[in-house]
Amino acid sequence: MFLSARTSIESKLEGLSLGAVDYITKPFDFRELLARIQIHLDKNEEKNRILEDSMNFKQRANTDFLTGLYNRRYIDERLKNEFNIDNRTTSSLLMLDLDHFKRINDTYGHDQGDFVLKSVARLIKQSVRDSDFVGRFGGEEFIVVMPGATRITAHSVAERIRLTIENERLWIDGKRESITISIGISTFIAEEPNYRTSEEWIQDADRALYTAKNEGRNRVV
Repeated sequence: MFLSARTSIESKLEGLSLGAVDYITKPFDFRELLARIQIHLDKNEEKNRILEDSMNFKQRANTDFLTGLYNRRYIDERLKNEFNIDNRTTSSLLMLDLDHFKRINDTYGHDQGDFVLKSVARLIKQSVRDSDFVGRFGGEEFIVVMPGATRITAHSVAERIRLTIENERLWIDGKRESITISIGISTFIAEEPNYRTSEEWIQDADRALYTAKNEGRNRVV
């Protein structure tokens, strides 16, 4: 704010053009000065609140309400970015599905099923690299996108996830339950492009997951 003895319109315009939010000329009333300061403080606080609300809304729009992981919509967007034809690098994709999850819901109820999903989401998040991002793909199915990860790296991370979940033995309704997960991996190889679209990439990981289920579950394919 400018407080100045210069009263010409040119001076006022110059002050405002420099970024001032207000221009008060002398002589002035101190009460008016305080009132104007408060008005601008209130406006700034309101602007910050709107910005924070906007950021929170965007975060909620990208987040699965139950697990706190990224949701399917956000994952689809990130995959398309990861698959950008102008910026392709070798990257891997994990599709993960809880084994016999229907039994948990049928035996203990959906509240305990939700507890299992949240617990598994936490364990997956703890087991991946900082550069990876994790989402809930739907139901008891999760997805991990691993930028820059080779097949070997992806398999190592997938095994770490599988073993972590298997060894956790969750308390469910007063009982210890062993939860297992099946994981399918697909890797895009930059030097020899093996997928034309991100959808093909997902489908390949899904086929690998289906194979893991058919071969006995609780394994990485």
